[in-house]
Amino acid sequence: MTGSFFWGYLVTQLIGGRFAEIFGTKYIFGSCQAAAVLITCCLPVLADAGVEFFIVGRVLLGMTQVTQIFLHEHVFCNFIILNFAGCVHPITATIVGQMGAQD
Repeated sequence: MTGSFFWGYLVTQLIGGRFAEIFGTKYIFGSCQAAAVLITCCLPVLADAGVEFFIVGRVLLGMTQVTQIFLHEHVFCNFIILNFAGCVHPITATIVGQMGAQD
């Protein structure tokens, strides 16, 4: 059951990145986070319905969570640092800025 999360995660890595390029990072990030919240709230009900339904829920959760890893630095670099440059600690900005420079 734990591995089902990673199957969903694996499937949507390239698709999530491409959708972010087409539709914009904040829309994909926000919609995937909202979907993750809904799926997480439904997991107890899915577990009561049966193991198969729970595994499907975990796969769907993995599909939504892929955005957390790949889009966090993009959102941080393009929104927080650009809009709140004076409020962000310089060390944090340097570390995240170098993470974005590796792309």
